Amino acid sequence: MFVLMLIEPHAVLRQSLHRWLEADLPPCALLEADDMPHALTLALIVTPHAILIDLDTLSEGNLGDIWRLAQVCPQAAILGIGLDDTPSHRQRAALAGVTIFIPKAQLQSDLPRVLQEISSAASGNTKKTETKE
Repeated sequence: MFVLMLIEPHAVLRQSLHRWLEADLPPCALLEADDMPHALTLALIVTPHAILIDLDTLSEGNLGDIWRLAQVCPQAAILGIGLDDTPSHRQRAALAGVTIFIPKAQLQSDLPRVLQEISSAASGNTKKTETKE
């Protein structure tokens, strides 16, 4: 089964994301973490296929936590979402370990498609949908 981890410090936003993703994704296990230490602990117990992180809730100093999470879950796609869609922000996120960046303005259209691709790949279905860059 596809396993997605949500890392969001705000419970209301985490619950909203959870409900939205449950409605738009095929059956999957949704793990929730309110901070990086909690996410790192969960990742040691259950290995996610994808990890969704709101980069706007992290300080520059916390970007190192993404790198640690990538080391714990090297096979997981780390999806960073953020308001800042500048090349320098994308570069900092990539250096921290974010494998896919999705601007918040495109979240509703891009996130379900990206998660479906990762879910299909995780289940052994190699058919890829077209991605936008």
